[in-house]
Amino acid sequence: MTGCTKISPGCKNCYAHRMARRLYAMGQARYRNNFAVTLQPDVVHQPLRWNHTRKIFVNSMSDLFHDDVPLEFILDVFDVMGKADWHTFQILTKRSERLVEFAGKLPWHENVWMGVSVENQRLHLSHRAFAESSSVCSVSVRRAAVRTDSATAASKEFTG
Repeated sequence: MTGCTKISPGCKNCYAHRMARRLYAMGQARYRNNFAVTLQPDVVHQPLRWNHTRKIFVNSMSDLFHDDVPLEFILDVFDVMGKADWHTFQILTKRSERLVEFAGKLPWHENVWMGVSVENQRLHLSHRAFAESSSVCSVSVRRAAVRTDSATAASKEFTG
């Protein structure tokens, strides 16, 4: 799939949105809708044809847990990831609420890395609720606070 919608201040400088505009301007068929969410069902099964082990960023130009992505499509993606167990799949989302909603309906496989993007303390707390409610996923959040009056940086790691 391609496309997404901005849901937080962290989306302001989204690299995928910038890249999609370029690909759209170049006439790339996959970006015919620019950055609007567009399912690409013809490529979901592609990893099954790749013989060499790969680390695959499933949605580098989208968010699999976007509201416009039907559960059936997500289930198809998870089914392929389970069948292509010689690959490692990375999924990243900012939509932890939808991930929690669907987590119990998804077949979790050892070769799937699930991540949730957290950009600030307010969002950290909502994603922490995800981590505490999930038995199949873990969330690793790294926050860094840099004081403007010095070069000292303090960081804190949370793993749920």
